[in-house]
Amino acid sequence: MPGASLWIIPPKDSTFSQALQTLISTTIPPHFPDTKTYDFIPHVTITSNIDQSLYGSDPQAWLGSLPLPSVDQHDPVFVTLDLLEAGDAFVKKLTLRAGKTSQLLKLASACRASAVEGGDKVKASTWAQNDYLPHLSLMYADLPKSDVEKLVFTVQEDCRKAGRGVEADSDGGVAKGGCIVLVDTSKSIDQWIQIATRDLQHITWEWPWSKSRFDN
Repeated sequence: MPGASLWIIPPKDSTFSQALQTLISTTIPPHFPDTKTYDFIPHVTITSNIDQSLYGSDPQAWLGSLPLPSVDQHDPVFVTLDLLEAGDAFVKKLTLRAGKTSQLLKLASACRASAVEGGDKVKASTWAQNDYLPHLSLMYADLPKSDVEKLVFTVQEDCRKAGRGVEADSDGGVAKGGCIVLVDTSKSIDQWIQIATRDLQHITWEWPWSKSRFDN
């Protein structure tokens, strides 16, 4: 993948993040014993193909100065993960689709404008509305989509079981907060590294499975 990418990630100490990491690292790979899968942290990509010339030798300063939309506890960025689906792309082989909520689209559009579109807000907004497909990947692998589709129900059951250990707030959110990270994705996956981090307090993460929603 050329250039760098911006991801948002849930709080690492949340039961939600821990459940996702277990699914990615431990639970899902054995379902595909004849295929090489890859380990990575749970994340939702905001935008990619960011040229190194933008952040240069001080990526932390660049990320810290990135103009992000204003959010607060009353109007947070909702990351609502729901539909589990197989895909064609290597990095979208198995994903949880994220809803295109208004604040998430504003965040993606703002980042895209500064990081990819040279400040063109109109072009970035059009991209966010028409082309951006937010998702959280559960597997990177090189195999036919049809092979993955056969096991979508099985993995959905894995997600449901993982929900037994996920705490949820009274409003149904499974985690609050997190951060936006700049990741050098220009090399092979095992060499991807976070090169800058910025806290994002007002994010609410939602998915269908948690202790309070588990149906015995």
